[in-house]
Amino acid sequence: MASRRIKSAITLPRFCGKVVCLMILLFSVTAGASPLREHPSRYLALHADDPVQWRLLDRAALEEAQRTDRPIFLSSGYFACHWCHVMQQESFRDPVIAAVLNRHFIPVKIDRELAPEEDAYLLAFVQRSRGNAGWPLSVFLTPDGHPLYGTPYVPPAELLQLLQRMVAVWRDEGAEWRRVAAVEAMGDAVLPVPDTGVLPEQLRTLLLQAALAQADELEGGFGMPAKFPHVPRLRTLLSVYRDSGDAVLGAFLRLTLRQMATQGLRDHIGGGFFRYTIDPSWQEPHFEKMLYDSAQLTVLYFEAAALLGEAQWADIGRDTLDFMLRELLLPDGAFAASLSALNAAGEEGRYYLWSEEELRRLLSADEYRVAAAAWGVSGTAEFAAGHLPRELLDESALVQRFGKEAVRLLDTARNKLLRGRAVRSVPRDDKRIAAWNGLALQALALGAQQTDGGHYHQAGARLRDYLVTRLWDGGRLARAADHAGALPGDGVLEDYAQVAVGLLAWAEVSARQPDRQLALGIADAAWHRFRRGAGWDSGVGSVLPLGQAQVLLADGVMSSPGALLGLVAARGEGELWQQRARAALEVGTAQLMAAPLDYASYIAARR
Repeated sequence: MASRRIKSAITLPRFCGKVVCLMILLFSVTAGASPLREHPSRYLALHADDPVQWRLLDRAALEEAQRTDRPIFLSSGYFACHWCHVMQQESFRDPVIAAVLNRHFIPVKIDRELAPEEDAYLLAFVQRSRGNAGWPLSVFLTPDGHPLYGTPYVPPAELLQLLQRMVAVWRDEGAEWRRVAAVEAMGDAVLPVPDTGVLPEQLRTLLLQAALAQADELEGGFGMPAKFPHVPRLRTLLSVYRDSGDAVLGAFLRLTLRQMATQGLRDHIGGGFFRYTIDPSWQEPHFEKMLYDSAQLTVLYFEAAALLGEAQWADIGRDTLDFMLRELLLPDGAFAASLSALNAAGEEGRYYLWSEEELRRLLSADEYRVAAAAWGVSGTAEFAAGHLPRELLDESALVQRFGKEAVRLLDTARNKLLRGRAVRSVPRDDKRIAAWNGLALQALALGAQQTDGGHYHQAGARLRDYLVTRLWDGGRLARAADHAGALPGDGVLEDYAQVAVGLLAWAEVSARQPDRQLALGIADAAWHRFRRGAGWDSGVGSVLPLGQAQVLLADGVMSSPGALLGLVAARGEGELWQQRARAALEVGTAQLMAAPLDYASYIAARR
């Protein structure tokens, strides 16, 4: 691949010294005001004062790259991301790095939450070419928009070296790399093939085998060293367990659910979940909280409570919904996208961490004694800013050790810490993202069906109204909005899929035919807007050439939009909808068999 050839290409040139670089920088930053300054994206606006002369991803940026024959340096991140803030401070505010970027590249900054298809395409490219990817994501593109090389976070010295290498490569062999990148970006079209006759049960067996082969039998979850929830995969495995009763799978699911709920992935004071932990034991999170994680994990724990017959999982679902209502709900009835990993002073996790001195000041002696044992918040703190509460003793163990009064003491301790935390601040990204609010509607629909779920029903009704009056105009969905209205950019495939599924879930609660018809209307719009022949074209409206339509779309942090739209189509009446369901779901068997974990949502949809 072009990316691998560039990585090993030729020696580095001697580069400008700091004085020359600073002169270039001073010239560039006086050329005009940053287009990011008034941008409604908090993440993009955060970079308005960088010395890097950032552009937006639009046709003008590509035309400038083509006119000047400069490669594009595209940086993708998001407001809540810890390492995105680190890279800004270390690299994008460094005058030497900024001067190199401004002189030799067209620097483009995107908010991955407002450009999800471009981000997903480039993320997949980096994953294929180097084996790992993540945010902040840096990708070099040809002036035509084809990716050359990309990397997740790198420290400033390595970034400067990479920039210098790319300058030399483009100067000496730019025409060849441009041709190679264009050819490689074309790829091979994924064509539909007839169903091979593999039964759904066989696909589920393959999925079970693949899952158990990758499962962490000691700590739960998948992957090393970092741990992510992988909710689409876990929800499918729950349904496999429901049908099979496989004892090994049941033990793995219980272990994973328990670890995610009791260790460092979850906020034990305020509820909700962090995006991931950096260790395999679920102990040390990066502290960003995303709406899509909490909404999906709410659904997962409600479903687990029903399928595994364990009521404590429903308590986790309610607790997570309560967090969403308390900290993410906005005055207009929609939910904010995220809470930042950093507080206003730039300290990661400080909002959630407690020094022993703070704990002793806020809690009574008895409360502290119980909390220290239950949450592990005594002794040497594992973070510089203090302890992160985790569940070391469950309720029965707590009672056995301290007596029945301990349950009340722990509850009062939690309430005191929650009040104490209220005087702190954590920046919130108030973007209302359509897909993520569709997930929130699904979670509220399940919450409304729980005992004493009336307040979830009220919140769900308001969110339903927001989605269909503020983000849906009767023909198109907006990707996102802020308090003033829709933000730049139309809805993408995942928005249509998640909002349609959310409305179908809400129709089960409201028992209103118009909600069901709205869901089908949004799915119909998706079919017309994104369906190309036998595949899904996720790149509608992008200025980048994002490749060919795909028959199957893999799961990511959310379920595949292709699988979801197939499920929605199966709920429609008439032959057209049933044809659509078959076209979306009864294809790609060879891909499902080769990588069942990547396409778990399709396997769940095949019955």
